[in-house]
Amino acid sequence: MASYIIDRKDCSNHQIFPGVTIDTVAGEAMMLSYVSFEPEAIVQPHSHSHEQMGLLPEGELSFTLDGEPTLVPPVQMWRTPGGTQHGSHAVTERSTARNAVTP
Repeated sequence: MASYIIDRKDCSNHQIFPGVTIDTVAGEAMMLSYVSFEPEAIVQPHSHSHEQMGLLPEGELSFTLDGEPTLVPPVQMWRTPGGTQHGSHAVTERSTARNAVTP
């Protein structure tokens, strides 16, 4: 029987930028990520073909979408259309974000 409960220790884990780690699990049509930011860590601007949605449960991010920075406080959500340049910067404290992506 397939397991529908995924322990975070069983996820793919990578450091994607200095001070930024990501735990990822992928299903057939969706990917979910848990992103941890050390204070002042930066995700450099990038884009990908798929749409991405995110939630910031803790911390504060400066989120840049198509060159326009926006301060994202805790418990805010965002949507990034596919092909759109985006990046983020943990403003001061440790922050975590959850992202869902459909490939």
